[in-house]
Amino acid sequence: MTGPVGRQKQRYRGSRLPVGTIVVDRSSRRGNPFRVEEILGNGEAADEPEARAIAVRRYADWLDGTGPQRLPVTKSRTVDRDWINAHMGELIGHDLACTCPVDGLPCHRDVLLARAALLALEQGQAPGVGAARHAWLRTAVEQ
Repeated sequence: MTGPVGRQKQRYRGSRLPVGTIVVDRSSRRGNPFRVEEILGNGEAADEPEARAIAVRRYADWLDGTGPQRLPVTKSRTVDRDWINAHMGELIGHDLACTCPVDGLPCHRDVLLARAALLALEQGQAPGVGAARHAWLRTAVEQ
């Protein structure tokens, strides 16, 4: 049995995601306000993989309370840390889709998947998952 996975949301007309998949890209209330392009443009990273890792780490830190509660995600939208954390339970058991490719490099959807899985374990919603998996998930969330 496998758990929820990350998926890539395609940007072309007629593309469909599997039923039950939750979109977490910047068009949603769970988008990552930390942009790879800005990190590269500011010279904070040497390449895209490093910039993606920085953006994901900043997202995780922001969810943990670093920085302002609300951040702009597009010119007309903001994301709210308290709302995301309060609604984490809605992600339990669902695949998550972002426009980032599913290529082994970090994406903020990985942070959301890990936190939703940990929440499921804490709430007893993940039957059949042993202590070793629980420890792995806790480590993944804390990284």
